[in-house]
Amino acid sequence: MRVISLGRENLDIELSGTAYRICGGFGRGESSSVFLAEEIYKIVEEYPMPMEERNQLADRLSGIPAFAGDKFISNLRNPEFPYTTNLADIDRREKQRVRETVCAEWERANPGYDISFYDEEGNLLCKADNRMKVLTVSNSCLEIHMDGTIVRFEGELRKKEFAALAESMVWLCPDERKAADEEFDTYVKKIKENYKTLPRKNRLRIVFVDDKWKKLCSIR
Repeated sequence: MRVISLGRENLDIELSGTAYRICGGFGRGESSSVFLAEEIYKIVEEYPMPMEERNQLADRLSGIPAFAGDKFISNLRNPEFPYTTNLADIDRREKQRVRETVCAEWERANPGYDISFYDEEGNLLCKADNRMKVLTVSNSCLEIHMDGTIVRFEGELRKKEFAALAESMVWLCPDERKAADEEFDTYVKKIKENYKTLPRKNRLRIVFVDDKWKKLCSIR
């Protein structure tokens, strides 16, 4: 996923070579945005929008309180009013795929920035937030998401714990690189300060080990 532009009301992204615009945004300051889940379109070459599509768009907008009574809605229904667009409708399945992909990959594209999608009734459909997350990506891989960064450790998933090789520490976000030796101690100290804020049932015990699998420290 590539973020083309992010504004208060619109988000343009590229997925697998196809560009999409997500509309209906409500900015929540400098660190988060909320978008309407159904206002997702494919960006194409500009073309005159057919009246059927114009009426469908007007119907959708008229159901949104922010657009109630807006002159733009009556203009859409007026065939004498010229209206072109470069946004093509897509089906519900593709909209769902786009928003779920955005939420899954958002943190790597925009660390430290929250994004969420709601339907027109105000129900949350999916979200990508900046809260701390500890994920076992596989039986031999652990990711820690914290403060807009993502770190990966190689190791071994055991019963109720993960043995993480300290020397395998790699930064995945905001820049992908091997961690320097001195970064490990600083990072572990920060994890300890934040880890207990997670619900206990979500806290996997992490045991950090050296290259001979000797225990260095643990977090629970």
